[in-house]
Amino acid sequence: MNYNIDLINLLSELNPIQTQLEFQKTDEKVILKAKELKERIAYKLEAPADYFDFPAESLRFYDFKKFLDFFNTFNVVSRNEELTDTPILDTVSTDDGEISNIIIQSSKGKQQFSYRTGVRGTIDVPTFNDIKIPNVASSFSLSEAQIEHLRKLINLIYDNKNTPGGIKFECSGDKLNIVLFNMVSSNKYEIEYKLDTPVEKDFVLTINREGFLLVPPANFKVEIGVKGLIFHMVRDDKIELKLGISYMKV
Repeated sequence: MNYNIDLINLLSELNPIQTQLEFQKTDEKVILKAKELKERIAYKLEAPADYFDFPAESLRFYDFKKFLDFFNTFNVVSRNEELTDTPILDTVSTDDGEISNIIIQSSKGKQQFSYRTGVRGTIDVPTFNDIKIPNVASSFSLSEAQIEHLRKLINLIYDNKNTPGGIKFECSGDKLNIVLFNMVSSNKYEIEYKLDTPVEKDFVLTINREGFLLVPPANFKVEIGVKGLIFHMVRDDKIELKLGISYMKV
């Protein structure tokens, strides 16, 4: 069973959003949809079929983090060749073609895990077809460093998980002002970005800050509207990720 390590690494970063996953495969693509209702965040990922080449139409995980823990036991890069290891994946299928187990072997041999996969109908599968928001007003770019900076400032301003307050995106003309405001201490942080095109009408979007903290550090092109944000990951391979965060009522 072939896999692309960059896809596995990305899935590891996305794992906090939803750990029960169902992958669907066509002749050309492997497709994954996931969501986290409390934080109002969801994503759709598409990659070439050979990036995660399981021999079935679908593959389900009760706990993808546990699979990653098994996988990373043998995912060892070292200058010492004797210590370097690479996971080898194989599958066990039922008589009707469903995958029942993934076998994760060490490239050094003599040790392996068997991960029990999910049964059809037992995994929470999102029903949306695509990630989109109505009435996109403009767009802007966020680099990996800017994402990491905002995540750091969110944790700095909101020093308690129970502290009320979301993230405000204030759009006016071609300016975007992001505001973090702690409603208990009145501590505040603001940073300004430039929109790609001016908005026709000024507006303020508020999102759940915990949802933003689930966005993996990467380069993104971001669409913005009164109903939410769509993050398009900028990559130089064939993996496509769209991640949406919807608005929070205030």
